[in-house]
Formats: sequence, C-alpha cells, structure tokens
Amino acid sequence: LHGTLTDGQVVVDAGDDDLVRLVLDDVDITNSTGAALAVANASKAIVVVADGTANALADGSPYVFDDPDSDEPNATLFSTADLTITGEGKLTVDGADNDAIASKDGLVIDSATIVATAADDAIRGKDYLVVNSGTITATSGDEGLKSDNDEDEGMGYVAVNGGEVHLDAGGKGISATANAVVAGGELAVEATDDAVHSNANVTISGGTLELASADDAVHGDATLTVTGGDTTVTESYEGLESAVITIADGTIDITSSDDGINVAGGNDGSGGGPGGQMGPGGGRDSFTAPGGGSGGGSGSSDYQLVIEGGTITVDADGDGLDANGTITMTGGDVTVQGPTSEGNGALDYDGGFELSGGRLLAVGSAGMAQSPDASGQGVVSTRFDGTIAAGTIVEVVDPSGETLASLETTKAIASLVFSSPDLVAGSTYEIVLDGSSAGSVTA
Repeated sequence: LHGTLTDGQVVVDAGDDDLVRLVLDDVDITNSTGAALAVANASKAIVVVADGTANALADGSPYVFDDPDSDEPNATLFSTADLTITGEGKLTVDGADNDAIASKDGLVIDSATIVATAADDAIRGKDYLVVNSGTITATSGDEGLKSDNDEDEGMGYVAVNGGEVHLDAGGKGISATANAVVAGGELAVEATDDAVHSNANVTISGGTLELASADDAVHGDATLTVTGGDTTVTESYEGLESAVITIADGTIDITSSDDGINVAGGNDGSGGGPGGQMGPGGGRDSFTAPGGGSGGGSGSSDYQLVIEGGTITVDADGDGLDANGTITMTGGDVTVQGPTSEGNGALDYDGGFELSGGRLLAVGSAGMAQSPDASGQGVVSTRFDGTIAAGTIVEVVDPSGETLASLETTKAIASLVFSSPDLVAGSTYEIVLDGSSAGSVTA
C-alpha cells in the first residue's frame, strides 16, 4: 500500500485459511467514519512496515456501521484474525473513536516504530499481546497494552520480551486478565491506574522498568514474582501488591505514598491493620530487642512475602514492607525508609517475620514498629527517644570499627532495625548518628 487515501478504508476479506501480508510503503489512510485498515477475515494477517517509510492511519468519531447492531471494527487498525506487525519503518496510528490497534485474536509486535494515540485502549490483543522488539510510544485514554480474553484458558496474557515501550495511560499501563510478563526490553509507564496489572500472575524476569502510577506500580491478583530486571518505581500509591510476592533476584527501587510492598488479598485492595509494636525504649541510647506479637490486621497464611535475593530499596510514606500474613527472608539486600506517621511502620506483618539470611536495614516511625522474629540470624533494633532528623547519616558499626550498614535518612525517623550475616550473637554493635555514638546494642 502506497499513497494517500483521504476518506476511505482498506478492507481485507480473505479466505479462512489465507495468510495475508500487507506492506505499508509510505501510505496515509484516513477514514472519518470508521477503521482505516480492517482485516475482516483471514487466517492470519502480517503488516510489514517497510524500512525507511513513514505511514499513518487515522479514524474519526463516531463510527458509522452498516449494521446498527454492530460495534466492529472498533479500532483504526483492526483485525478479526491473528495479527503480526513487523518491519523497520514507522507507523503512526490515531484512534479518535476507540482503540488505535486491536486484534480479536492474538497480536504480536516483532519490530517497527509505532506511535499510537487512542481515546480508549492504545494496543489490544484479545487473546494475547506480545512485544518482541521495536519502539512503541502509546498515549491512551484507558489502557496502554491490553489483553482481555477471560473466557478461554491460557488466553488474556501480555508479554514484553524486548523493544522499547513507552506508555502514557489514562487507565492501566499494561492490563492482562491472565498473566503479565516482562522478560526484557525497556518499559516506561505513566499511568492513572496500575502501571502493570494482572488479574492473575505478574512475572518480571528481565528488562528495565521505570514506572509511575497513581495506584499500584505492579499488581498481580494472585502472585507477583521477580527473578531479574531493574525496576524503578518513581511514583505510586503502593509499589508492589499481590497476595503472594516472591523476589529472587533483580534490582527494585520503590517510592510510594502508602505501602512500598503490600501483601494482601482482593483486587487492588490494601488489607489489614498495623502490626505489633517493638518493645519500648528508654532513651536515645537505650536499645531493645524485638517485642510485640502480630498486630490487629486481618492476617492470613495465604498472604506471603518471600525474599530470596535481589537488591530492594523502599521509601514509603505508609508501611515499608506490609504483609497481611507472613514475611520470609533468606537472602537479598533490603533497605527500607519507612513512614513518619505513628500509625504505620517500616515493617508491618501479621503472621510472623522469619529471617535466616540476607541483609535488612529498616528505619521509620516508632509507634507501630516491628522487627523480625527470633531466628538463626542476629537482629539489632531500637526505638529512639524523640526523632532523628531527615538528612542524618545513620551507621551500624561492629566491635572492630567496621561499618556494617549506612544510610542517609530521607525523613525523620524514630526506630531502626538491622540484620546481617555479619552480626555475631552476643557481640555489641554501636549506632552512630552523624559521626557521634548514640549507644550500643547486643545482637
């Protein structure tokens, strides 16, 4: 296809077994009353965006259908069959009425530079949506990348395996009724709702993610598993949320206005109340062992936060790590800068916190402060008399003078918890604030 069609439509109506290839070669198609390019029937359609070309598809609003009871096609580039987009050229798609690009079956983007703008969803594959490569920039009134088949088992998933994906979404950035997977590439999302959302399971195994959300940065109704990648949450209500969260590897940096990592049930629901308090302290240089039991939240053994590895940094105005169940930590490096509010804590769990490996440094308010249960690894904790100002350098120093942990507080703190394989039971450790000793504690 080459040239300009100012107010018309290209329709593909092939046989049920036909594979159709369309090469876009500097084509510009506008349809004021419907889809610009519609695959009405085929076995599969492949759209090749020719190398070095600039192509544009645009619709108008509202659509006018021959059958008044019909609501399809409902996208500027629409297919009833499996659709693959490939090539090294550029494709700009403007969906003024509804979606920009949509397939009623599966949709695969293998390459091409795609700029999509949509009143509703930017890019939708009902059965599945897979991005393997290419550069995608999408602005949408609702979801950015979406798959919503909730009837057929195994369908309704979104996978980003590579490429560069930039989403500015009025709803969710990625929305999947089944699994959502990020395995590679670069994913940048600004979303009014969740940045990455699955009604089932989310897996992050690779890639670079930069997420900003007015709700959850990453949400999986059932599970959320991180085994790799570099995830940065620059803005969120809650950073990571799921009923079961497992972190085995990768780098995670979370900024949240409520909980940093929240283990709770339900659909996008925060659950439970604050946990038990750390034992009372007797002054700035008075250090106390973990105290208090599980708190008043609606805890459940079904809700689990499991940290096996990775590097995790949380700066939360609510709870830092919040589990309406249990926390198990066997490895990894976790730093939490928790809340100033006395109604939240850097650590908040209802069913216990078993820590047998890894490094944990958590600071925050003192009112609802908790620390890990007695375990095979040493823990030191304290509640300061008063607050320590933002910008203070806090260090944990061993008997030989070696600094085991150090951070600069981003807000006022009143409690500290530290655990590391380097802690030796029975040894005394010094807490240093801006170079001056604030007291010592025995592991």
